[in-house]
Amino acid sequence: MKSVLNFTLLTVMLCVGTVFLCAMESCESDINEVEVVEEQPVTFREATPPIGSEIDADTTIIVRFSAPPGGVTVTGNGTFSMTVFNVEAKITGPFAPGPLALVVAWRDGQQALTYTVKLPDVGEEITGTDDETQTQTAMVLIPAGEFLMGTNEAPDPEAPLIEGPIHTVFVDAFFIDVYEVTNADYLKFVLANPEWQKDNVQDDMFYLEHWRNGNDFPIWKADHPVTHVNWYAAMAYAQWVGKRLPTEAEWEKAARGGLVGKKFPWGDESIDETRANYDFKVGDTSPIGGPVGAQYPPNGYGLYDMAGNVCEWTLDAAIADFYADTPLKNPLAGVPDNTLSNLAFLIANFTDIETPRILRGGSAFSAAEIAFVTARGGKPPGSSLGSVGFRCVKDVSP
Repeated sequence: MKSVLNFTLLTVMLCVGTVFLCAMESCESDINEVEVVEEQPVTFREATPPIGSEIDADTTIIVRFSAPPGGVTVTGNGTFSMTVFNVEAKITGPFAPGPLALVVAWRDGQQALTYTVKLPDVGEEITGTDDETQTQTAMVLIPAGEFLMGTNEAPDPEAPLIEGPIHTVFVDAFFIDVYEVTNADYLKFVLANPEWQKDNVQDDMFYLEHWRNGNDFPIWKADHPVTHVNWYAAMAYAQWVGKRLPTEAEWEKAARGGLVGKKFPWGDESIDETRANYDFKVGDTSPIGGPVGAQYPPNGYGLYDMAGNVCEWTLDAAIADFYADTPLKNPLAGVPDNTLSNLAFLIANFTDIETPRILRGGSAFSAAEIAFVTARGGKPPGSSLGSVGFRCVKDVSP
């Protein structure tokens, strides 16, 4: 009986061992059969609008990939911004009218994108939000061409005439902001660029004077134009959003709204509180475009607050007799040869500039004469005033 049990036990052990060995062999076989899955390269799927299309200047181009791409960049003619989320890359302008050639590159490849950008109608508003800076980009096209700049009548008979003589100037086409830069927009700038936060600008005691806690403005002034910003800060902001300040000639052409020889952006009719925020009629700045429920009318190009609310910085050096011997095309005072062709020189050296800069347009605190489209003033580039703000422009040609 005992030998039978031993035999049975031995048989069971042999069976268990056989099963175990089979299981091990099966596992080893499975391991040997596991295939190494190679990571598939990310490929381009499509672009919207389709490649080769005619697009508007404010079109957002969407590029889709087979999977989330890595190391995405975009290069090409003009200025633009790009954001990438999951399998999509969004490219935003506004794009310069004419041929647009972009190359989107990522870790696994690249794709060329070609479009034709339509020229907007004069005064047609191009709207959108810059994906990178999250600032408003409502702009209109100012057409290329000649206009009569200046006046032969001094606003103040007792003061020297610095607004004349009347002369013909040609400026290239450009885009200009519909509205002045707001506190809300400027807050995004200082948060992204700590060196321009109030506590870090030590050599301008009035910089952002009315902002609370250093880096915030009164909540009811979010849509008011930013003030107490010096010329250096305005230049830095403009670069951050991919734009620049206007030249004095560009500003005046835009302010005239297509009219010839008129005093105000709307014509020669007298200024009053229904047309602009000026001469303490409101007592403070107002929301861009005018008080809620009482918006001031835009000029012929669709621009707001060209006669009031805040005076605006321009690129030009304040040279009183500049009109007496000014270039006839794209003038820009204070750079070699006094033309916009040397803009790069000014941009590269703007922090070293000490010459006063030209201010244009009236403010909530200035007399009616300062609201003339020809009125000129000058302030040191490091000065910050409660009556001064700015708006930006962008070149049509890259």
